Amino acid sequence: MLIPAIRQSGNSVKTISTNYPVNLRFGVSTATPEKPGPKPTPRKRFRFAKCILAASLIGIGGSGLYIKKQIPVIDPAAAAPQNLQGPSYHAKTAQEKQQLLWDRIQSTRYTQLPALDSAGALSGKGLQKLNNLVKIFDSTYMRNTFDLAEDVRPAHEKPFHPFGAVAKVQFVPKKAHPFTGMFQNNAIGLARLSLAMDESIYAPGIGLKLLVDGKPSINIEAVPSLDPQDSRDFFLRTPSNILPVANNAVAKLVNFILTREAGVESAIHLPLDHIALMSPEGKPVKQPVAPYQIEFRPAQVHFDPNNKNDFRVNLSQIPTGSVIYEIWGKESPDSTQFFHIADLKTTSPFLMSQSGDQELNFLHPRFPVKK
Repeated sequence: MLIPAIRQSGNSVKTISTNYPVNLRFGVSTATPEKPGPKPTPRKRFRFAKCILAASLIGIGGSGLYIKKQIPVIDPAAAAPQNLQGPSYHAKTAQEKQQLLWDRIQSTRYTQLPALDSAGALSGKGLQKLNNLVKIFDSTYMRNTFDLAEDVRPAHEKPFHPFGAVAKVQFVPKKAHPFTGMFQNNAIGLARLSLAMDESIYAPGIGLKLLVDGKPSINIEAVPSLDPQDSRDFFLRTPSNILPVANNAVAKLVNFILTREAGVESAIHLPLDHIALMSPEGKPVKQPVAPYQIEFRPAQVHFDPNNKNDFRVNLSQIPTGSVIYEIWGKESPDSTQFFHIADLKTTSPFLMSQSGDQELNFLHPRFPVKK
């Protein structure tokens, strides 16, 4: 299948004549481009570490310097509408909540895609870059990611995973596994695919929001590694709730900051117990069984590893009805057997929007900090 290549040009998006072939059904590129895509250099990988250290040394705190941003943020008066949060929203059915969230995403779609380096911890230059790093050292800001049990939050620019694409999805379970709760049942929700930073540090990730009748949503976050990849195939690696030990200084610093500022025992191991406790109908499970680890194994979709296109545009070309991941899990750290838990299937196109980037919230589960 040929997907038109669209490239970023300043603050605009333009279509160019080059096409790159991608076999979406079998996950294999059907041709090889003439030139390889850009690879992240050690200098680019290390620049984040230098900025973090600089901000730390000069003592910039969460209430310190703030500078006007490069991209517009949703008007606070219109952000996080009341019909998307609070008890009355949580009391709705999963289908009603999915439609409300999707309506919000559709109504705030970008007319022009913002540049990938215009937001996030690495964006800007000089003082502006330091200002963007301030949020990482703001414990209140970082803790909201682990504490705010709402599907949306007031509009803000995210220091990590600032840009992505969102689609409606269906969680299609496989029955031959021991896990309970949401793992055993059909569920609907939203999936947001994003990069941890910009494309110079190419580190994909997924946020999955499974919606529950009459209860707050169940959220799963997974990335394959905090180390970036050279390939531009977003689906090259397997995201998981447990990450391997990072090899680069940037990734180690990110883990340290999240552990320190968010008050979690580990930022590279997110627990899954909450997913096994409740059915999509909001009913509690009497004897819950949760996997220790799950893997999002790429399924029907792959991109040319050398393509130079904006990853969001590539995602927007994925056909509705595609199985983007197979979800596999194992029971314990020592187990070698993985069970096929479910397929994750899209039920809409992937859309890029301000609400998806600035409002949509994925509550991160945490282990309590050991005293």
